[in-house]
Amino acid sequence: MFTVAEKESRHRAVQQILKADDLKALLLIGDTNAGNSFYGDLRYYTNNRTVLNRQVAIVFPDSEPILFA
Repeated sequence: MFTVAEKESRHRAVQQILKADDLKALLLIGDTNAGNSFYGDLRYYTNNRTVLNRQVAIVFPDSEPILFA
């Protein structure tokens, strides 16, 4: 688990990407079916290890993110 400061830092970095590219949302996917290396973006943002099937986080520029597990 990472610290609250690290969590906020990663959230700010993703928010900057959303605003710089004028994106409405960003999908972050973690999928165990594709092998261990496909945790990628979801794990970076949530520090949540996908242990079964697929998880998806949706990050919005002006509201709270949503995690589907």
